[in-house]
Amino acid sequence: MEPQARRRYDVVHCSVVGHARYGLLVESEDGEHGFVDSSYITDKSGEPWPAVGGRLRCVVLGYTKEGRLRVAATPLYVEMVAAADDPDTAVDEWSLLTGRGRRHK
Repeated sequence: MEPQARRRYDVVHCSVVGHARYGLLVESEDGEHGFVDSSYITDKSGEPWPAVGGRLRCVVLGYTKEGRLRVAATPLYVEMVAAADDPDTAVDEWSLLTGRGRRHK
């Protein structure tokens, strides 16, 4: 896959390849490397992080300046975005209701 070929709010399946102090290191099903920020891993604070080797359904938030994929893996957020006809509007409403899911530019 070409760098930055995914669009914001695309759903992608990833494998956890490592843990870092800031979140999870992941690799997409087609080999793209990226990360999940710690605030986008679980629905509830204190839940354990997925183990290395675990598979996650994620939502693309964008790319870093270095070209690394940025994704969210919070289950409720992923389900909401995947089910929405208009993910931009759905994320805005989610953010207003929950204080989470802020828009990423």
